[in-house]
Formats: sequence, C-alpha cells, structure tokens
Amino acid sequence: MTTRSKTPGTIALLLAVVGLAGCSPAPEPWLQGESPRHLEVQHLRMKFVAAFAPGTAELSRGEAARLDAFLDQSGIRRNDHLYVEASTEDRMAAARIGRIARELDRHGLGAQTIPAEAEGPGANQLALLVDRYVVNLPDCPNWALPPNDDHDNQPPANFGCSTTTNLGLMIDDPHDLVVGRTPGPAEGDPALNAMARYRADKVKPLASSAGSSSGGSSGASSSASQ
Repeated sequence: MTTRSKTPGTIALLLAVVGLAGCSPAPEPWLQGESPRHLEVQHLRMKFVAAFAPGTAELSRGEAARLDAFLDQSGIRRNDHLYVEASTEDRMAAARIGRIARELDRHGLGAQTIPAEAEGPGANQLALLVDRYVVNLPDCPNWALPPNDDHDNQPPANFGCSTTTNLGLMIDDPHDLVVGRTPGPAEGDPALNAMARYRADKVKPLASSAGSSSGGSSGASSSASQ
C-alpha cells in the first residue's frame, strides 16, 4: 500500500481556502426594528366633567360656557366617539344626560351613554368623554440592511410597506383597525332588480365612458324615431 504525499500546491490551496473563510464577515444580527412595518393606532381620550346644582338638571351659565370651550378646543372630528358617563346612583341622571345632549345638538354632535367606571363622576356630575383614534404610519422605506447580501432569511423591512402606508392613509375610522364593525343586513333590492331586468330583456347599458353614453343617446333617438 502506497501513500501519496500532498504536493506543495495542494497545501497552498488549502491554506488559501482557510484564509478566505476566516476573512468572510460574520452575518449581522437581525434586529426587531428592521422587521416589516405595521400600523400603530393611538388612543386619545379627552374628558370634561360638568357640574350640576343639587336637585337640578340645568347647567349654570359658567358650566355651559366651559362645555362650549371644551368642544371648541377639542376640535371634534367626524370619526371621534363621544360618550356621556353618569353615576348609577344619580336619580337625575336621565334628565341631566338630556341636558348635555341638547348642548351637543347645538354643535351638531351626538353621544352614547355608557355605565360609569369605578373612578367615574361624583355626585351631581356628568362626564363627557371624547375618544379619538389616530393611526401612525410606518417609518419606511428602511435601508438599514443592504438588500443584496442579507442572508438571514428574514422578510425585508420594506416588504409590504407601501400597501401598509396606503391602508393607513385611506382608512375611514382608525378605530376599525382595533375593533371591526358589525355589518348590518345587506340590501338585496339592487340584485333583485338586476335579475328582473335581465329576465325582462331590459338590461341597462354600461355608461363608464363618454363613448358609451353617446352610443346610448343615439340608440335612444333611433328607438324614438321608430
């Protein structure tokens, strides 16, 4: 049995491979901040406490002025949620809620009544709560890591960033991103009317462009001449 000794060329090649492996940079650690961006919804709550005189459901002139100033300074938005909170032990709660409702109506606003919390309004008081939800857009694009040699097999930070940003810009009520709405019953008349027109051979032509609308007018004039 004979053994072959390694030639100097083979040894030099092995040393070069080992040297190159030692010079390759270590993979950069993956950071949570570099993960794909998400929308953040911030909940803001503004509170006004209205005081009533004992045994009455009327606001004094000063309290009414304070309420007007609060509503003006709050800058109530269309998607803000207003709630009136009354103590469960207040025998005049219904009348006082009605008084606040009339003040809100003057500003074109409405509110829902909710049960009082543990630290709710005290005696002869009502609390008006304004809940506002604000959506914070993601900070992107993010080029913290080079896109061409990221070998950590993680989703890039810019993945879906434009879609997420567009959703945050066009959302009607940011509260829907936290809790969705319960849809009401669907309106079936449009579908039923379409089926009736189809069965009666009275399908309406599409009018999505100027050409189609002009074609419809010409058809109407020809039918009228007949």
